Amino acid sequence: MPAGHLLTVTLVVAAGLPPAFAVARSLPVALLLAPIATALVSTVAVVAMLAVGADFRIWLAAAFIVAWAISLWLLRRPRPAQPAVPWLAVAVTSGVLAVPLLLVLHPPTSWDAHSIWWLHAGYFTYDGEIARAAMASPGFVFSHTDYPPLASAPVAAAWTLFGQSYRTAQVVSALTTFSAVATAVVTVAAVFTRSRPWLAWSAGIAVGLSTWATGAEYVAAGYADALWSACLVGAAAALLLHPDPFARPALGLVLLTAAALSKNEGLVAGGILAVLVTVRARRDLGRAWLVWLPVGSGLAWAGLARMVGATSDIEQSEPLGGLFGDAGRLTTRLPPTLDALWETVGPLVVTALCCSLAGFLLVRTGRTALGVGSDGWIWLLSCGYAATLVFTYVTGPSDIGWWLGASADRVTLPIAMLACLSAVSWLLAAVGARDGLPAGPSTPSELSPPGDREARAAAYQAAGA
Repeated sequence: MPAGHLLTVTLVVAAGLPPAFAVARSLPVALLLAPIATALVSTVAVVAMLAVGADFRIWLAAAFIVAWAISLWLLRRPRPAQPAVPWLAVAVTSGVLAVPLLLVLHPPTSWDAHSIWWLHAGYFTYDGEIARAAMASPGFVFSHTDYPPLASAPVAAAWTLFGQSYRTAQVVSALTTFSAVATAVVTVAAVFTRSRPWLAWSAGIAVGLSTWATGAEYVAAGYADALWSACLVGAAAALLLHPDPFARPALGLVLLTAAALSKNEGLVAGGILAVLVTVRARRDLGRAWLVWLPVGSGLAWAGLARMVGATSDIEQSEPLGGLFGDAGRLTTRLPPTLDALWETVGPLVVTALCCSLAGFLLVRTGRTALGVGSDGWIWLLSCGYAATLVFTYVTGPSDIGWWLGASADRVTLPIAMLACLSAVSWLLAAVGARDGLPAGPSTPSELSPPGDREARAAAYQAAGA
């Protein structure tokens, strides 16, 4: 890696390390999370610039100063004990994920990277007036100016320091995506703490590698699909499978926020996840409401984008009621949509469903011993998101053949990753918990009254120590 790019990577990690450590309270995890933290702080600077005006550099400096100050304040406050994360596990995770990420060495020529994410980064580097004018310009409608800024904001931040270079943009985009995938591995491994450590981390790495399942060429090319998909799956593991998701919810909430602020699909899927988490934790709404803060941040961006004049091609979609009155249009769009979804993820989903059914019939006691949440939550999230995809393609204004060919393999990535998460959860259930551990307690937030929830959670942590 050239010295300039190495410096870029170092600064992106260093800038986000204080808030990442304040969230994770573990240096190995903080190093993995730091680029996502940098992207989130840069996103705050973009939002402030659009809302208030002034130069982006001013808001970028202010956002990081405030973030570092808040991190220092948080670090001085007592927090529950965090489970130890081995350096060796993090090193192995990084090494394994770095191999397919070597596609970052390809030239930065991907169409969506240039026409959407890096174009947005370009007008974010100036000031609020220029950025608002660009987002409202009819000439930029093709660029989806309503898309959330998290994938573009760290590129804009790097460009303000090192000048505009597409190779720099590709490195920053790939690093941010790597951070999302690696952090998702950590959250998956943390869910299965009652399993053997090497199996838990292997399961996490398997889910991380599934990021390359439907379109390996997109992950390191400057697209946002792998970024938000990995964040969503990591948040789903932390909030839907963990025995007590709100004992230490910060990491899952950060990943969910990143998903909601990366792409419109991330906001929709994040909303579905928030509904499922709320239902799962319906006896603990005093803490479950936190899951709506990330969704609220995505909705706030949507409102701000609309205020500055950004438009979306989805706004021209056909109402569903009108489609039922136009049977010809419905029949010409629904079959190719279902065919495309089947071709991209159908066999993988069927395999995972068979694994889930076999696990339910044969190794339910092993899953109980692991103490993880029901696999049904993962499938509800996957089915809910798939339904929104079908609805969007069927009602959308674009030519269906072109649209599916250009996007189906990217937008179905969360379905593939959630299927992998489901499958590895049953494989670990088949192996069972570590020897010498008592049967796993039921999920405190689902089955325990609020009065003894903390005691149940503490007992669970002590059993898994």
